Amino acid sequence: VALGKHLAGIARWQKPGGGYFFWLELPDGADAAALEAAARAAGTGFLPGSACSTAGGLGHCLRLSFAHYTVPDIHEGIARLRRAFVK
Repeated sequence: VALGKHLAGIARWQKPGGGYFFWLELPDGADAAALEAAARAAGTGFLPGSACSTAGGLGHCLRLSFAHYTVPDIHEGIARLRRAFVK
């Protein structure tokens, strides 16, 4: 719900069938690693997709954890991430 509210039209994702992460895909050419500093400054974080690639790809993707967070914390974190995108 939080992703749809705050990141619709900015990123694509699918509901995971299991695990602890959402995988978000930004538009081609986006640089998730560059966005990471803005996200941290906004008080949230994620793992850039390039950190998950052995071939140096996935730079336009990011991995979000939803493990160990309350629903209100997830909503706040996604709202902060949205603010990082619009800076």
